[in-house]
Amino acid sequence: MNRLFGSANPQEPKPTIDDAITKAESSVTRIKEKISGYNGELLKYQKQLAGMREGPTKNSIRQRATRVLQQRKLYDQQLEQLEQQTFNLESAKFTSENLKNTMTTIQSMEQTNKMLKKQYKNIDNLQDEMADIMEETNEIQQIMGRSYAIPESLEALGAEWSIEQEKSDTLPSYLDDSEKTNSGLANSELDKELEDLSNNLPKDQQPLNNLVGEMSK
Repeated sequence: MNRLFGSANPQEPKPTIDDAITKAESSVTRIKEKISGYNGELLKYQKQLAGMREGPTKNSIRQRATRVLQQRKLYDQQLEQLEQQTFNLESAKFTSENLKNTMTTIQSMEQTNKMLKKQYKNIDNLQDEMADIMEETNEIQQIMGRSYAIPESLEALGAEWSIEQEKSDTLPSYLDDSEKTNSGLANSELDKELEDLSNNLPKDQQPLNNLVGEMSK
């Protein structure tokens, strides 16, 4: 396919600002070398003219020195322009680097801002959850501490029972013993009377006698 239609020429990479600076600096170095050579020629012509008398030879040397001086001035102008270009390129590079650093700083700040917002959101959610838990806890405590209504009759009965219990608990010991003694004496006297009555009954009243005997037991 490439043989029939040919292949596209590979595109050369576009020059960067560093490439432009390198090329400009190379031109500056080359022009400075030229100017240095012209200065050497002018110094040589100056020495020759200093020891010569006026005449055709001196005029010829003066003309050659004038041409060298004109060429040096031309290169001086080019050198000045190239140095200005190099300065501009370096300034542009410096500005570009500062811009990149600024963009990096901005991106870092944006990322940090997003992270902080996320953290603050998590804190807000945590506070909301804690508030919900506290509210539920308060509701449970209120329910557990709530007093329920008891019928008045049950309350009165409970109060009366408590009073009776207190009275029974506070009864003196001598009264308790006395009641036991009196009860025992009364039972003994009743048994004796029933026994006497049973013995004095006639035989024809034996069922009654048996009944009295049963009662005396």
